[in-house]
Amino acid sequence: MPQLPYPTSRDVIIGGSDDEDDDGSDDDSLPDIFAVHKRPSPVPTPRRENPCVTPKAKRTAMEFHSSPLTIMPKHKYDMKALISHARKDDAAEASAQRLTALRDRDREEEESKDIAAALRDHILESHDGNDEEGARSKMKLVRALERAEVANAEKRFYFFDLKESDSSAVSRTPFPKTAAKGVWSFLRDPKERQSNFIVGQPHVIQSRKQNLPDEIFLWILDELASERSNQLQDAYVNLLGQCPQQVHRLLGQERLISLFSNLGATQDIKDLSSPINFIEEASQPYAGRDWSCLRATLAFITRAAADLDANSLTVAMKILLRLAMDTSLMDGNYIRTAYQLAVQALIPNVAGSAWDKFCEEACTSLHNAVQDPSMLYLPLAYMDPSVPRVHELRKRMATAYFFDDLTRVNLQPGAFSIRAVIDRLRADEFIVDAQTKYHELHALIKLLDWAVDDGSRWSYDTPASQAQFDAEIDELSKIFKIMLSRMNPNDKGIHTLRIDTKTTIEWVLDRLVHSIRTKPRPKVSILDASDKEDPFLPKQQEYMKKFLLPKKEKKVAEVGS
Repeated sequence: MPQLPYPTSRDVIIGGSDDEDDDGSDDDSLPDIFAVHKRPSPVPTPRRENPCVTPKAKRTAMEFHSSPLTIMPKHKYDMKALISHARKDDAAEASAQRLTALRDRDREEEESKDIAAALRDHILESHDGNDEEGARSKMKLVRALERAEVANAEKRFYFFDLKESDSSAVSRTPFPKTAAKGVWSFLRDPKERQSNFIVGQPHVIQSRKQNLPDEIFLWILDELASERSNQLQDAYVNLLGQCPQQVHRLLGQERLISLFSNLGATQDIKDLSSPINFIEEASQPYAGRDWSCLRATLAFITRAAADLDANSLTVAMKILLRLAMDTSLMDGNYIRTAYQLAVQALIPNVAGSAWDKFCEEACTSLHNAVQDPSMLYLPLAYMDPSVPRVHELRKRMATAYFFDDLTRVNLQPGAFSIRAVIDRLRADEFIVDAQTKYHELHALIKLLDWAVDDGSRWSYDTPASQAQFDAEIDELSKIFKIMLSRMNPNDKGIHTLRIDTKTTIEWVLDRLVHSIRTKPRPKVSILDASDKEDPFLPKQQEYMKKFLLPKKEKKVAEVGS
């Protein structure tokens, strides 16, 4: 049995205790105690810095084990995917082409059908209405569609037939060989005839001899409608221009009408006092038509205007006015220019004694042809007002058409008044609302602008008359501002027509204020004293007097009141 240890006494000194005098204190043993559990620090290996090698990072990513399988490189563009995309693009393009072809075929088929009737049938078929109430609603829908068809059916005027006759099938007048005698015998040979006309030999002979036979003159007139060579056309026009006697004798009303009838004009030209016929608008009127013969005919009228008599001048002007209503024809720049040159040549050659009659007959003929303002203003719009006579004719005709009174065509310039214009603007045609026909309103405003012209302000020579004239101009300006304020973008009508009408009204308004007014409009400042008396001013002054009174006097005033 092991022996139990005896308990130690308190007075016993334990060896190795904290005794200052002891040489073997525990201070010496501390390093040994910590040295037992301390790991030896490794000796740092010197780094060899290589300037050509990128230094290693302090932290390195964990290394994954590489796969033993071979890694296939993945390219940026896959050839199979590219081929697939290309095939899809080709298929989409082919589908789009097939769709376009189907649309074109459907469009061609729809042009030959009645579009309005087809649309009506489709809407009626899709409309459910088997009961009595549905039948009534269907009838309302039918009536609404009929009204829409009437409103949207657009008619156009075409001066020439839309179907061009084959020039080779038209029988041309043979050359009158029997009339080619003497100095004109060289024209008998058909092989040399055209070359002689081109070099100008007949023109030289006619300028010297003035003896061109009438048969050859009439043959050349007929050739203007069928000859396609520009050189021959110019040669014919130059030769006819050297025949003043034949022009005066032979170029009457029937011959002028036949000139345009040979070009393919409609039957409307045969009666210049009857209304014209409107037909449905064609998608491509006059497609591929050669207008060189028309240009040559207009050039001949320009050259022959000085030799026409009064009746022939009037007939030629009536024909040109109807020609200018064909907008499809006048869209061509050279036809419009030829028309302007012909008008500028005809009007100045009218004698002064026949001027009023000329204006009246021209105005009446056009008004008998059509009463729509949007058609009446077209021939006037194509006129060049730089020629004084042309400017006056346009003003006279615009005045008659604006007031819808043909008697105004021969009124003296001083008889025109702004007050009459203001009264005319109170008519129903100038009321701007949801049912406004902007194409007619635009035409009426243009006619108004040409009719007003300078306003005849030169006739107001006294301060009182000038002040009255300016007041009427201001009143007219207010009417235009009211019309502009009522032009709602949601109104019925094509958006472009509404914009054109609004722009025209604004332009006329600016011209009235800045050009026609005798004096500039006075500038009004907020600091200037107003000419009008304020009816509320005395009441306000009385209120301020009571407000500034002392309290005692204010009470007395309140009691007294």
